[in-house]
Amino acid sequence: MSEKSSRANQTAEVRSGLIDALNLDLIGPTRRISRKYGREYEEEILPIAPTKWYLTGFLAPQNAAPNERYDESEVETLDEVSEQAANETQNKENITIKSYFPSSIGLSVLVPKETTELIAEISWGKYRKIKPDLLTNLAVKTQFQDGVWQRTAHKARIHLSLKKSQQSVLYKILGHKELELVVTVRETHAIHVEEKSRTVAIFFVNRYAFIKDLEKRDENYVFQPELTLKTSSYFIARPQAYRSINADWDEQVADLQYRNVFTFAVGHNVASVAKTDDSKKCTSVRTTWIPLAEVKKVEPKKLENVMLDMQELAQDRFVGLFSHDVTGSMKKNGRLSRCSNRPT
Repeated sequence: MSEKSSRANQTAEVRSGLIDALNLDLIGPTRRISRKYGREYEEEILPIAPTKWYLTGFLAPQNAAPNERYDESEVETLDEVSEQAANETQNKENITIKSYFPSSIGLSVLVPKETTELIAEISWGKYRKIKPDLLTNLAVKTQFQDGVWQRTAHKARIHLSLKKSQQSVLYKILGHKELELVVTVRETHAIHVEEKSRTVAIFFVNRYAFIKDLEKRDENYVFQPELTLKTSSYFIARPQAYRSINADWDEQVADLQYRNVFTFAVGHNVASVAKTDDSKKCTSVRTTWIPLAEVKKVEPKKLENVMLDMQELAQDRFVGLFSHDVTGSMKKNGRLSRCSNRPT
């Protein structure tokens, strides 16, 4: 392996480690993180409630009232309103912005009409408040006298029938009756889809009862949920209808550059990731709380006897040449009356 390749691999490893650290810090130990770094993450212990420890990546009970599905400590206040709004109301009251916790995540995909089954794989974590007298680790027991939150990891695999179009079919998760998959199948006749297909929307829903006790409320939240859909056939790339009607030149250039980039799934309350093979065939999609995108390195085309290095072009020996050419051209067009041979 060359020194350049070794350095590139080290850089990729460092970047991957930073991304994993960001996921652990904001969301917690997802199934992918646990498989990569070990089971100790699956059974982590937190000193405070996980909704206070993590910023995002959890589902509140669906039956919670709207005023119970947000964190009061995270409410944002806009102290200033627009002048127009102030004139209309004659009162500059604070405007509060509440960020509500979702109770479900989902994926929407397009499948060929003859597809009769999808496989759904779900993983998530649950936390339980443990009192100090139940802790076996003396050091932890001494340090956290108010108790800790213990995580347990869960996963499930369900075969979903798509034999006919249907409205909101419920699949109970074995051993966790309060958690459901809600599946909807509809026929689609989109003009930008080359073949007959069906739209499938699948939601993972938290139907645990809402706990009013603040000390135990997080026990019925669902943390680090991840939904993966697999098929034995393939998922159809979703049409980008705007590409055929966009008249903006820059957008058309972007469409050309990204003509081989496709969207195979749309996430609901979450982002989505598609897995494709070398032929761009997609057989697996999943949710993700922190989406990633690969930005390929762009290098200028190498032309013989053409200087493209910006530092070299900035040298004095080039400045007069370019200034003369540019201003001379402007003189010919009648757009410049005075010019110097150097830029000001």
